[in-house]
Amino acid sequence: MDQKTNQNEMAQDSSTLETRARQLERRIAVLRDASTEMRESEAQLSEMQRETTALGQLYESLVQRRKAILQETSVQPYVRVLSLASIPNLPSSLNPLLFIPPAIVLALIGAGLLAVLIERLDATLRTERDVTDALGIPCIGIIPQLTRKKKRSFRFLNFKMLWREDWDRIATRVWKELTNAIQVRFRWRDSSRSSTSLRPHQLIPRDARYTEAIRSVVAAALQLTNPKKSPKTLLVTSSVAGEGKTTLAISFAVYAARIQCRVLLIDLSFRAPSIARELREPAEGGILQIRQGRTLTELIRAAPGLGFDYLPLSRDSADPVAALASEQVPELLRQLEGSYDCVVIDSAPILNATETGLLASMVDKVLFAVKWGSTRREVAQNALELLRRSAFGGSDQREAITAVITQVDLKLHARYRYGDFSENLFHVNPYPA
Repeated sequence: MDQKTNQNEMAQDSSTLETRARQLERRIAVLRDASTEMRESEAQLSEMQRETTALGQLYESLVQRRKAILQETSVQPYVRVLSLASIPNLPSSLNPLLFIPPAIVLALIGAGLLAVLIERLDATLRTERDVTDALGIPCIGIIPQLTRKKKRSFRFLNFKMLWREDWDRIATRVWKELTNAIQVRFRWRDSSRSSTSLRPHQLIPRDARYTEAIRSVVAAALQLTNPKKSPKTLLVTSSVAGEGKTTLAISFAVYAARIQCRVLLIDLSFRAPSIARELREPAEGGILQIRQGRTLTELIRAAPGLGFDYLPLSRDSADPVAALASEQVPELLRQLEGSYDCVVIDSAPILNATETGLLASMVDKVLFAVKWGSTRREVAQNALELLRRSAFGGSDQREAITAVITQVDLKLHARYRYGDFSENLFHVNPYPA
C-alpha cells in the first residue's frame, strides 16, 4: 500500500513538474517576444534622436538667419533727397561723329600691320634680287604677264546732234552701236579660245613691253657682247608645271631668229609635249624616231612666219631616261650645234621628271623659269638642288644655270617701288603708234 501511495505521489509530482515546465516555456516565449519588440523600439528611438538633432540644427540656422535679416533691416542709411532729377533733353554721351577719325586711324594701322604681316609671310619670289639671294644663281631677266590691247567696245554717240535727226535714224544708230558693242565684247571674251587669238610669241614685236623683256633675256643668255662665250645649246625648265617655261622657250627662239640667228627649238618634254600645240602644228615625229631610222631632215620643220626650225615630239610610251641614257642623243646635239647657232630645248619640270637632269648635263646653259608671286623659295631651292645633283654631280655650276622670272604682273610689281627693270618696263607704252 505504501508503494502504491508513493507511485501516486510521484505521478502527481510528475504532472506538476510538466505543468510548471509548460508555464516556463510560455513565459520564455513571452519574454523573447518582449525582448524583440524592445530592440526594435531602441532602433526607432535612435533614428528619432538623429532626426531631432538634425531638425534642431536646421532650426538654429534659421533662427540665426532671421536675426541677421532683422539686423540688416534695422540699419537706416544716412541718405536724404535733396532734389528731384530732371529729364535731359539731349543725350549726355559724345557725338558719334567724333569716333570716326579714331576709328579710321585704327583701321589704317590695322590694315598696315596686316599688310606687313602678309608681306613677311609671303615666301614667293618676286624680284631679281629675291631670286639671286634665295637660289644663289643670277637672274637675267623677267617676262611680263601678257595683256591685250582692249578696243573701246562702245563708240559714244554725239547726242548733241541726235535731236536734228528723225527718231527712226536715231533708233537705227543706237541699235547698230549696241550690236557692235556686243560683238566686240564677246569677241574679246572668247579671244583666248579663238583660233585667231595671238599666242605669246606672236606679240613680238607688237607688244613693246614683252619684246623688250625677251630682248634682255636673249641678250644676257647668248652673251651677245662676247660671242666667243655664247652658249650653243640651252635648256629651258622650271620647278613645277605651269610656270611659263614653254612660252619662254618659244619666245626666246622667235627673238633669237629675229637677230639673224639660226635657231632650232626641240621639244623634249616627254610627259606633256606642247611646242607643236603652241605653234598650232601637228605633233608628229620627234627625236626618238631617229632610232627608227628616220633622218633629221625628215623630222625638223620650219615654224611658219617665225624664222626658226623646230623638232616636235609626239606622245610616246618609251622610257625617256632609257632614251637619253644612250650616246645617240648627245651625239645628235653635237651634230645640231654645227648646223645651228642656237639650239633651245624645252624640257619637263625638274621636280616632275628625272630626265631633265640628264638633259641639263648635255647643254651649255640652263634657263630656270620662276613664276612671279607663285614659286616658293623652298620649291625652287629643292628643284635646283636636284638639278645640280643629277646633272653636275653636286657641283655648284652657277654660271651654267640662270633664272628668268615669268608672268610678272607689271602693274602690281610697280606699286612696290623696287626701282628695278620691271618697274621701269611698266611705264613703257605696250602698243606704240
